[in-house]
Amino acid sequence: MEENKISLLGRVADPPVPSHQSHGKTFFTFPLSVPRLSGVEDKLNLLAHAHHAAGLISGDLIRVTGDVRSFNNH
Repeated sequence: MEENKISLLGRVADPPVPSHQSHGKTFFTFPLSVPRLSGVEDKLNLLAHAHHAAGLISGDLIRVTGDVRSFNNH
């Protein structure tokens, strides 16, 4: 049984920007615009390793799979 897994298809709403570094690796964040059946779009904030975020620009159609995680920004 897989828990906290997600697969999304959407468009990059804004280019990735650096978020933080952890264990010598750089991570980027960017919003992904995902359309609903109603036509309304949700913007979901994604966090990706620099390797996966490299070269993404606004408007790119991408499919992502990963873990669902939440945290509080202070």
